[in-house]
Amino acid sequence: MKDFEVKTIAWRSSNSVKPGKELVWLDGGGARGSLIYYDDRFADLQRPFQVNYRYLWDDQFILNHATIESSCAGQIKTLYLDRRGSWQTPNGEVVAPESCVDLDLWPSPLTNSLTLRRLNLKIGERREIIALHIQAPDLELRRDLHTYTRVGINSFYFESRESMFRSLITVDHEMLVNDYPGLFKREA
Repeated sequence: MKDFEVKTIAWRSSNSVKPGKELVWLDGGGARGSLIYYDDRFADLQRPFQVNYRYLWDDQFILNHATIESSCAGQIKTLYLDRRGSWQTPNGEVVAPESCVDLDLWPSPLTNSLTLRRLNLKIGERREIIALHIQAPDLELRRDLHTYTRVGINSFYFESRESMFRSLITVDHEMLVNDYPGLFKREA
């Protein structure tokens, strides 16, 4: 499968209680994005958090590098990850095993798009993967078992074992998320 077309994408939160927006620039072999999101877990702050990221992937849509910076309430946290057989921090700390090739940055729909491109499922096909889940805004890391089932030409059923979250995701012809109910909907 060829790389994404060079373009800018915008998603808006589809949850009226948690307003947010994500802007992404796909530039062939990578993406730069910014996500602003209000999460009621941080309601006492009375403000949203912001996450900026840069991803680089190979021709199989396997991420090789991620830089993620999160800011909330005046605090900035930065995470640099390189995949050299496993996900590692710059000081060499292994944070996910070799079998974990996908990232899941919550609440971004882009990381689902990258996984769907990589998996290239046929209708009716189901696949379990181990993803490195990155929880914004604190950038807390954990491994999570995800299941993707292709239920139509442009629709996938997504399940996260750890959080017991389930959703029917719709995508375009490039596997870019159009609608992720309860989280984000793509803008025209």
